[in-house]
Amino acid sequence: MARDNEEICVAACDAHFDAYEFCSKRMREKRGLAILVCQRGGYVVEHASHALRQDPEVALAALSNDGDALEFLPKFADEREFVTVAVLKTAGALQFASRRLQEDKTLLMAARYQHGEQEVIRVQRHASKLGT
Repeated sequence: MARDNEEICVAACDAHFDAYEFCSKRMREKRGLAILVCQRGGYVVEHASHALRQDPEVALAALSNDGDALEFLPKFADEREFVTVAVLKTAGALQFASRRLQEDKTLLMAARYQHGEQEVIRVQRHASKLGT
């Protein structure tokens, strides 16, 4: 079956990272493939195996592309290095950070510098409505 063929999955994901979702479970457990697709579309980390969502290199690949991928990487929500990468990429990633890091003055200052005061305030209000 094509979904379980590594060569086909790699070619499909290389052409369009969204194809990762349709690869077999066995293919979505391959670390190299996960890193490749996460570098191109961070949110597809949602479809990676649980073990790969715990992998720091996979997490950084995803967060470097799309900070909102932090939603699918709760293990790293209280890790400053990972949250900083996420927030510098996407202000909205703040809502997926731990409460401690959501209130961290240095992280907030960096987010404001990168995305502007109004965007950070908008995200903070949204996060407080969600109770995160």
